[in-house]
Amino acid sequence: MGRRTFLKRMIQGASALGLAPTIINFLNSGDRATGIVRKAAYDYYDFRDVISAKGIKMLSEKNFGDGAILLIYASPHSRAIEFYNSHPQLTDAKYQAYQPLRDAQQPKLRTYQFEDNKWQLIEREDIK
Repeated sequence: MGRRTFLKRMIQGASALGLAPTIINFLNSGDRATGIVRKAAYDYYDFRDVISAKGIKMLSEKNFGDGAILLIYASPHSRAIEFYNSHPQLTDAKYQAYQPLRDAQQPKLRTYQFEDNKWQLIEREDIK
């Protein structure tokens, strides 16, 4: 590799690193989270959002009594998960479209209960 090619690639790499936070912020906010881009998205982040929305729906159908429920997921996903929770037909369609990823490893919903000063796994089931 010549000197010019090396320098050109180094500048491109540095530029990409400098723009990465801006690109990530765009992808996780605004139209990406709720608009046409969300409907057309087909990537691993969107897959996680679809699966999270399906998991929350499954949790809402369970009877846990009066206790609190703790959900853990990254905050940039909250708008997209909210979008999918309010668009169940799109969520179901996307869930089917992600069959190749589900074939690689079926996502699981894990339910824990705090007992004896530690978290105990009480149930594990496929997210459907």
